[in-house]
Amino acid sequence: MNKYLKATAVVCSLAMGCATAAEKVNLLAGKVSYAQKCASCHGGAAEGNLQIQAPPLASQDSAYLIRQIVNFKTGRRVATQADAPAAIMAVVAKTLNNENEIRNIASYLSGQQFKYIKSIGRTAETLAAGRALFPVCIGCHSAHGEGTPGMGAPRIAGMPESYLATQLRAFKSGARGAHPDDKFGRQMVNIVDSLESEDPFQSVSAYLASLAK
Repeated sequence: MNKYLKATAVVCSLAMGCATAAEKVNLLAGKVSYAQKCASCHGGAAEGNLQIQAPPLASQDSAYLIRQIVNFKTGRRVATQADAPAAIMAVVAKTLNNENEIRNIASYLSGQQFKYIKSIGRTAETLAAGRALFPVCIGCHSAHGEGTPGMGAPRIAGMPESYLATQLRAFKSGARGAHPDDKFGRQMVNIVDSLESEDPFQSVSAYLASLAK
């Protein structure tokens, strides 16, 4: 089977929960795998680490987490000089042994409590500019940025603004969402291209980060 077709099958199987009895989610195993392979960057409580641009993963939709891990593992999501942490993720993703381990980690993380970390230095002008741009996000990510799992859209409310801005710029530059098999990434590229202002990424990221959920 073509490796990208195989990768697509893996994503569909994992994200849609098409597991056999032998593949049922094991949250304890997920916790152990997370502690061994992910916590050094993303934190013991999956709260993230802004110093190394590792985003918080706690309470994120499990299907989204699965999709991103598989994207890193298969090369659909690649590293650039502007997003060096992606290079680390690509290596770590390849250490995950099988579909069960990926599913277990994602399911464990989705059940953890998200801890909002308030950023400082946002001006009222910046937040107002971001609020004005936010309507283009609502169709997929919902009115409060809580995400829409059925549409493959993750929670973005309360995520660190520096991380969000980096990802938006990655979509803009083609570093993310360019792979032909990355359906949701291509959708984001189209949305990002529609943002019009002098510095849309920083302002909309600041506004999204202020939406604690």
